Amino acid sequence: MRKARYLALLLISLTIASANLIKIRLKNKIIFNQQNIRDEDMHDQGFIDKLFNHNQQLYSGEIKVGLSQQKFQVDFDTGSSLLWLTSKECKSCLRDGFKNSYQCKQDDGCIQTGIPASIGYEDGSSVKGYIANVPISISNLQPITNSVLIVEQSFKNKDLETDGLMGLGVYDQYNSKNIPYVESLFRQGIIQKSQFSFYLGFGENESELVIGGYDSNKMQDENKIYYHPILLNEEQNNDQDWSMLISSISFDEIQIPITSKNIAIVDSGTSTICIRKDIYQIWIKHLKENYDVKQKLSLYGSYYTVKCSRALPDLNFVLPDKEGIQRVYSVPSSFYVFKQSNKCYLGVESQSIDDDVQFILGDVFMRRFVSIYDYSSLSIGLTQSISDPINYNQQNYDSQLQIICISIIFLYLMLISKNKIKL
Repeated sequence: MRKARYLALLLISLTIASANLIKIRLKNKIIFNQQNIRDEDMHDQGFIDKLFNHNQQLYSGEIKVGLSQQKFQVDFDTGSSLLWLTSKECKSCLRDGFKNSYQCKQDDGCIQTGIPASIGYEDGSSVKGYIANVPISISNLQPITNSVLIVEQSFKNKDLETDGLMGLGVYDQYNSKNIPYVESLFRQGIIQKSQFSFYLGFGENESELVIGGYDSNKMQDENKIYYHPILLNEEQNNDQDWSMLISSISFDEIQIPITSKNIAIVDSGTSTICIRKDIYQIWIKHLKENYDVKQKLSLYGSYYTVKCSRALPDLNFVLPDKEGIQRVYSVPSSFYVFKQSNKCYLGVESQSIDDDVQFILGDVFMRRFVSIYDYSSLSIGLTQSISDPINYNQQNYDSQLQIICISIIFLYLMLISKNKIKL
């Protein structure tokens, strides 16, 4: 997870400035269990955890922890492998704004291992504590024991709008035999497929994480799912990413072949798309010269703006699938341009060529494509989603217009009452 990159921080600050407060309303989850499952709850042999959209910067969902089934809202992150929650004894966690914490007790099924652990992120934030083994449940599935980092120290996590984070990586080195949570569910016969998937939408409550399958209703065409093999480091530890090769990038008539330094990950923990710095500079230069894109500076770094009425070229990523066929994934500008406070910003950032991963296909990419993470074949499936920014923007405009009309009527009625105007 490359949490809270510069653009994400900028957009969050603009949202707070315009609305004074980001209000997080947690939608009631679809409740079901394995003995009484409704057809609409189970899709392609998977179990749905509905996700809340935090202004397109973060998607969170519910997990239940311990024998007490305490509920937490977490950021599900394909870019890391560790589940962490804050301890009730963590004073720095309180200063960072965490309100819902967990107390590890043996009578709640929580067993402390005494193993210290920590995790840090690209924005300088980090958490530190110890590993415990605790029963965990998602989507009312049967709880299974999973490793949890119980956080005793939190550093620079004030921008995180959840109770913690659950990594959904390829391996979990703190679990028995490095087996990750979803694979454990499969091996214990709780789910029928060793996979999970994401559908990320633009609306507040339409997104979902599916455990054990995918939701074909969120796909444009289920027959066009293409699987891409991940690159294995052969160490079977938390350094293993959901990474794959990228062959080329194109926009307008410009095509850039990539033969080295071409590792990409599909990362639900990154809000934007990040592309290798040298290619990013070519792309930005093209946009500045042909589409009137402007560079701006802020406390969080530089970013780029564009007129909201201006359509930009599709950003096309070419990825080889498991058959060696080159598949093209096109991201229109309606997906990679953020609109906040009547201004529009590019949701694409640069990534250092020296990093282990040179391309990050974050939430911007994942709103365009349903992503399936398969442990049996160690591959990632991608297919175009039904997510529609134009329809969302129209609905959002209609809602705002309705609020304005209601406000005008309310003020007019108050004026009539105050001045006793006779109609």
